[in-house]
Amino acid sequence: MRALSGPQCTPKGPLTLLIGVTGHRDPRPGDREILESTVSGIFESLRKDHPATLLALMSPLAEGADRLAARVAIRSDVRLIVPLPMPRELYEADFLAAESRAEFADLLSHADQVFELGPLPGETLETIAQAGAARNKQYLAVGQYIVRHCQILMALWDGDLSQKTGGTAQIVDLQLNGCPDSERPFGRLTDATQTGPVYHVVTPRENAPPPQSAAGTVHRLWPSEQGAEKARIHLLSTMDRFNEEVVAAGMGSDNVRTSHKPSLLPPEVLAAMPGRFNDVVQTYSAADALALHFQRKTTGTLKSLFALGFLAAVSFHTYSHLNESQWFLGGYLILLGVAVALYIKARRSELQNKHEDYRALAEGLRVQLFWKLAGLADAVADNYLHKQRTALDWVRHALRFFGLPSAKGPTFDHKAALNLVLDLWVRDQAGYYARAARRDHAALKTSERLAKAMLWLGLVLAVVQFRLEPIHPLIFLAALAPLAAATLGGYVEKRALSQHVNQYERMAHLFADGARRLKAFLEAGQHEQARALVKELGKEALRENGDWVLIHRERPLEVHMG
Repeated sequence: MRALSGPQCTPKGPLTLLIGVTGHRDPRPGDREILESTVSGIFESLRKDHPATLLALMSPLAEGADRLAARVAIRSDVRLIVPLPMPRELYEADFLAAESRAEFADLLSHADQVFELGPLPGETLETIAQAGAARNKQYLAVGQYIVRHCQILMALWDGDLSQKTGGTAQIVDLQLNGCPDSERPFGRLTDATQTGPVYHVVTPRENAPPPQSAAGTVHRLWPSEQGAEKARIHLLSTMDRFNEEVVAAGMGSDNVRTSHKPSLLPPEVLAAMPGRFNDVVQTYSAADALALHFQRKTTGTLKSLFALGFLAAVSFHTYSHLNESQWFLGGYLILLGVAVALYIKARRSELQNKHEDYRALAEGLRVQLFWKLAGLADAVADNYLHKQRTALDWVRHALRFFGLPSAKGPTFDHKAALNLVLDLWVRDQAGYYARAARRDHAALKTSERLAKAMLWLGLVLAVVQFRLEPIHPLIFLAALAPLAAATLGGYVEKRALSQHVNQYERMAHLFADGARRLKAFLEAGQHEQARALVKELGKEALRENGDWVLIHRERPLEVHMG
């Protein structure tokens, strides 16, 4: 990985803002300086707007605009990621001049990550080696890949709407309007259309009519759907907020550490993995630590709100039925005021949303890690949070970076890796879900028994009062007992303990059965079947976590008055 110096060396979180580039291969040589200055300005503007977030440029390094942006990225300490539309030796056939091939090799040497896209379905290395429709489709495919993974597309473009296959105009259209159903080689047909902003850098071409705007002028283009600009700004700001909290907790991109639990992978295993595995493990550690932090704060706030609401009700009932002292009425107002203040603080700091968001991010990273370890090329972002797109789109976008193919690194035994998946994930998750089901089942039953006891107490006291002369303390307790039962029932409902028990029991059974089947596949040497099972288990884990998010989104923090 290229060593960084300068602005990117200031503390950053682990999530990366991916900037794609598309553009002409023949910009006018005289415009190079202004175009480089403009691209540099875009990087600096994004860094200013998102100071805790790493920037990375995705460029296929074609001649012209792709390389211009890559050179600026290297100078600006922006990470360079290079998706090649085909194997390097075939791609280099486009570069006729020796100096062009030398420039290509030099830029590749500065890249943090390089990977190749294979031939599209129905094509072979032989068909894409020749100029023509098959090769052009590979250029379109790499443009689609960039559009699908970047949060912002930078287009060095003259604005001409030519629809040449794989041309700049077509890639810009894909970013603004989405990919047609018939042309989604890297996604599911059922995926919602993915769009995003385009930073159009006006770029005149050699031997072509000049555009209306001056070279280097920047136009920001947004998808046509309502609220697109606001949604994308929120997405990027939420990613940056996560990064800020990681840095504030002392877990920046270069020093992610957690002490609450061991790493997902043993150090000796992680040392033998390509760099992308370290990125995923470290980011998981940060997301998991923050999720646990905000879980504790959310649960503590929820308990406090219920306790304050109950005590406020007790104070008011005392004033109404036992003692009309203004102190009890004042206590009611003070307790209720504290509850409202605590509620407002929790909502403003988004405690519950952060807990749920960061847990979703951590779960996505966990599955992505073990998919990679099993040798699966699938991206979690394509299989996660489809029912929660509006609220958690930022999580899916953040995960896209970690779904990129791993850079070449030390090789490892895939059979041994699948055994690690079995031990460190499948069996571990089976145990976790079983323990969680028992824990929440016990808490649910204890709460139910206590609530029933309170209801029976209230009923008995009411009967006693019906048969005897009114005794105000007993009347008070007869009213208070059902209130205590209602408060406890409301707390249990907010915690969604009943739903958790059902989910966790199902997942415990699923992972236990999966562990048994995966072991059998490995013992029989059926590694492809083993990978298919790991993939399905990952999808089930992602679905369960998505449902978990929905359950808790429907139960927001609020002041409870019984």
